[in-house]
Amino acid sequence: MDKMEMKDWILLLVPIVFNGIIITVFQKLLVDKYLKRRLLKDEIVKTFLNKLKAFNDLMIQSNFDSMINGNSVSDNILKMQDVLADLVKYFDTNSYDLKKFKRKFNKLNDAWMCFMNTYQDYSRRAKLTNEMRLDLGCKMQDIKDNLHKTITFVRKKY
Repeated sequence: MDKMEMKDWILLLVPIVFNGIIITVFQKLLVDKYLKRRLLKDEIVKTFLNKLKAFNDLMIQSNFDSMINGNSVSDNILKMQDVLADLVKYFDTNSYDLKKFKRKFNKLNDAWMCFMNTYQDYSRRAKLTNEMRLDLGCKMQDIKDNLHKTITFVRKKY
């Protein structure tokens, strides 16, 4: 065996060093891109969770306002409808990042629509009976239950 000359060492080491540099650059680019995407997704989910909590807080506050101050139920429903509309817009805009929450969110939205349809049907009548009030209360509780399940699910995934 002959001794390795300088030329042989260069031919051996240059590809190794170049490959190391190329791998490092690609790894840096891919990791940075993944981290940026992950941070963006985390921010979207966090904002979604905060919007769900805000809707929950409004429902609780509206319930207290109705009981204590005798505020009009329709005023509180309009406030909740505005907050839910904002939540739906946010969900639709960020549906790619929120797709794992779609089933729970759709159940919440369906419960709201069921409540609103019943509320609008009953509001056309002259006076609400106790049975109608109970029905609306049950439908509102269904919204609250679905909201709680959605918040819990998002929190566990986040």
